Amino acid sequence: MKNKQALLSLFLMLVIGSSALGQWNWLNPIPGGDDHFKVLFINSDTGIIINNYKVIKTIDGGENWNIVQEFPNINDIAFDDETGYVVCQYGKSYKTQDYGESWDEVELPYLGFNNHPNSVHLFTKDTIIISGDQFIVRSYNEGQDWEILEIEGDRLDKTIFLTPQLGHAICNSNYWG
Repeated sequence: MKNKQALLSLFLMLVIGSSALGQWNWLNPIPGGDDHFKVLFINSDTGIIINNYKVIKTIDGGENWNIVQEFPNINDIAFDDETGYVVCQYGKSYKTQDYGESWDEVELPYLGFNNHPNSVHLFTKDTIIISGDQFIVRSYNEGQDWEILEIEGDRLDKTIFLTPQLGHAICNSNYWG
């Protein structure tokens, strides 16, 4: 009797479990299928997803998504209302002032060939912090002028800033670059 109950329980778990899992469908973002590594919503309707090469945007709370821009080797993105920044490998950074519809390249100070931006933080449209392998740059005037802090030794993998003056870094001391 116990064997019958165990078999019936196992059968029901398999049937119920496979039915529940069989109901998963890829809904959004379409276009999709790539490995995405950051999602942020600017407001309840406007959201952005990035992967290594694409900025994908929704304006209807995630029901529909469209590729709005492609960049080489995206590392991070940040927004403050309609203003946003994306940082990419090889010293490239871009700015939008229309929720990601159009982008212009931002001139960062030259900090060496192998010094790639990897994190961006936007506190207001004026106050931006971008960090890279061995640097942190900060601007209080929309990127017109930059304060430079060069980091010796360890490589900064990612940073997070709580205020424009207070931040934390994840470092990699095994950097050979």
